[in-house]
Amino acid sequence: MTATITRQTDTRRWLRAENKTGEEIPAYAVVLINEVELDNDGLVLYGVDKPRGPGNYAVNSGNPIAAAGSPNSFGTITFDWPAMAQIHGSASTPVAGDNWGVADNTWELAYTDAAGWGLFGFRILGLTVNRDGIRRTLITQDQPRHLWGIVEGDDILPNADGIVRLDGYGDRAVKGHLDWMHNSDKVSVGKEILLAWNDEQDHWSTIGAECELQQ
Repeated sequence: MTATITRQTDTRRWLRAENKTGEEIPAYAVVLINEVELDNDGLVLYGVDKPRGPGNYAVNSGNPIAAAGSPNSFGTITFDWPAMAQIHGSASTPVAGDNWGVADNTWELAYTDAAGWGLFGFRILGLTVNRDGIRRTLITQDQPRHLWGIVEGDDILPNADGIVRLDGYGDRAVKGHLDWMHNSDKVSVGKEILLAWNDEQDHWSTIGAECELQQ
């Protein structure tokens, strides 16, 4: 029997979007949804912005979207995963299984931000290509809500931040905030700690830890 090859068709949903920023959105950029409305035709229109922290994210198509105010400030985005997303120019090649994020106020995937803190939001599937001068990788959405780690550097005091080295994410750390209100215990260096993302406060909050009573 002769083998046959069937060309795969992209069946993902491409949704209409409007660039709300003052700069061009690059091809395969990760975008933040900041507005949803009905346009004059009664169709849903997604207003997109530059990534800033946790939120609802999508990926631009292979065509750039002109800055706000331009006749070409409309394009298409997708929430369907997996999808190809552009990689930051200085980033190393992603490894399958890693969880990457988008550096604050950029359009591209990165493993850590400029300060070296861990970024999250997208699971790397392992296919990375460089075509038309754009390096991009295949991702699926995966925003962890809980992280385990070990306190490093200094003790974390009540109502303060500290460095938490993460378990299972390689050489990565995040700022963990100790905002328990029922006691004044610190979390000491070397102690295990459990963090959860706090949407209202926009930081990783401590929800469990190996503690020691204050003397």
